[in-house]
Amino acid sequence: MFIEENLGRTRTFVNAPRAIDLDILLWGSMRIDQPGLVIPHPRIESRGFVLGPILEIDPTIIHPYSCKPLVEVYNSLGLIDKPVRINVKASYLEEED
Repeated sequence: MFIEENLGRTRTFVNAPRAIDLDILLWGSMRIDQPGLVIPHPRIESRGFVLGPILEIDPTIIHPYSCKPLVEVYNSLGLIDKPVRINVKASYLEEED
């Protein structure tokens, strides 16, 4: 929260719109539970939108507390709409003739 506050974030109410939101989801096998800093993120195992991208980076990650492979946790969520990668070629990147 210190970094967010230094970058100008003010908390008006829970889940309020914000210019910056910085979450440390994992830090290797590190486990930290202190005021203002909890690693791994306490709700990481229930958020498919978080687990999907993490597993794209490393599908072998193990949750530091539950010791479960995150790929198993992700698959157990029973998500109906799993993320789909869409590759779109941006026309502004094409060279002009």
